[in-house]
Amino acid sequence: MLRTSKRKFPPTQIGDTVRIQVPDFDRCQTDARNVLAVVVGIETSDFYKLANKNSTFKQLYTRNQFVICKEKLLSIDKISAQEMSLREDAAANSRSEG
Repeated sequence: MLRTSKRKFPPTQIGDTVRIQVPDFDRCQTDARNVLAVVVGIETSDFYKLANKNSTFKQLYTRNQFVICKEKLLSIDKISAQEMSLREDAAANSRSEG
């Protein structure tokens, strides 16, 4: 089971761009379904610290909670140090009133 998981979700490196799905109850119909982020740290037991241009996410993510993008769309140099949850970041990027 662990081998299958490691094959299905290969490890990622610091600096890789990843896509996180925003839950339906955290967004409006017109808002983006995904948030792009960059891996800024790897904690013990394969927990990943993610950030984007608006915030560094408070939560640590496991490998099955995001998808690695093939292209490097975000730079690790252009991330924000302000901590937010994924819900707060989605509301900040909302096209409606959040």
